[in-house]
Amino acid sequence: TVITDSVGNLYIAEYSGSRIRRVDKDSLLVSTVVGGASCTTTAANFVGASTSVCITTPTGLAIDSSGAIYFSNDADRLIRKLTLPGNIVSTFAGTGSYSAPAVVNVPALSATFEQPKSMWIDIVQNNTLYFGDYGIKYIRKIYFDRVTNGWRMIPYGGTGVGTYNGDLIPATIANIETPVGVCGDSAGNVYIATLDNQYRLRVIDAVTRRVYTYAGTGVGGTVGGENVFATSAVLNNQRSCFVSKISGEIFIGESAAGGFERIRRIFNAFPTGQPTMQPSGQPSTQPSIQPSKQPTRQ
Repeated sequence: TVITDSVGNLYIAEYSGSRIRRVDKDSLLVSTVVGGASCTTTAANFVGASTSVCITTPTGLAIDSSGAIYFSNDADRLIRKLTLPGNIVSTFAGTGSYSAPAVVNVPALSATFEQPKSMWIDIVQNNTLYFGDYGIKYIRKIYFDRVTNGWRMIPYGGTGVGTYNGDLIPATIANIETPVGVCGDSAGNVYIATLDNQYRLRVIDAVTRRVYTYAGTGVGGTVGGENVFATSAVLNNQRSCFVSKISGEIFIGESAAGGFERIRRIFNAFPTGQPTMQPSGQPSTQPSIQPSKQPTRQ
């Protein structure tokens, strides 16, 4: 995962190197900001200098409205926070251990999860964080609970089963296959890139909290489907997703058949007038509505 901060510095989750790297915007010099050879502790409750904590296989990165960096460690089963400019690391969510079933509906520091992968922070909604629990097929939400004055983790999507069971159903009873990528738009809709042959980009509507397919037909295994409506496009296993803050376009990292890797773009082909229904010929399982406040998907 790669993200940028408000001034253009680049942050990289170096999975095999077990560290977070920063590329300075002006000097283009690379430095380690979390982990690295000088780390001394693996304690789940560590608070202190970011290069003192040893991390394992960092995956997700996200940034909040204050500029703090959040990173997930699927092997450590933690989500940590890097506070800048002091480079201080603290644990944001998780206990560092997991046994089924996951502990949810509790303060974030008491919650458990198996493999937190991709994350997205909704800065409009008080820096609410969403992430995919990769191995056990759930989407989790961590929000600031004003009653307890602390961060709390709750279920947001998925059942623990990956087999597709339909669209336009409440997110917490919808099956979501291996959520490897999580991203969101300015209206708070959460998009989910999936692995393991579901061949769909899913979305959880911010208002209705229902899930539907945003792209893909559920059939993969081929390369093609360019310049067609998103729900008619062949979409293979996805690796990541990203929503442009400028245009609202969605970009997907895809692993296509035969080792063919590519970046796909979902864009608005009707900028001056949105069709109110999906074009004819769409599969009957595909909904005709759009996520809240978003342009018609293509």
